[in-house]
Amino acid sequence: MSVQDFGMGISQEKQAQIFKLFYRVEGPTQQTISGLGLGLYISHQIIKQLGGRMSVESSPGEGSTFSFTIPCTKST
Repeated sequence: MSVQDFGMGISQEKQAQIFKLFYRVEGPTQQTISGLGLGLYISHQIIKQLGGRMSVESSPGEGSTFSFTIPCTKST
């Protein structure tokens, strides 16, 4: 599954940090962006506990695409 936004985007250097607890990307519009730095951390932890993987593709000024995969098992 993927979710795309057209926000400020995230530089390559900062992408490695965004799934950490309380991390917020700082930028020129930092004062107008609300949040505590919990959403991506919690999502990442849930997906990890389910054996999945979460990633981001982003470029400053172009927005971001967040993707995740979760393994599926066939019920018998």
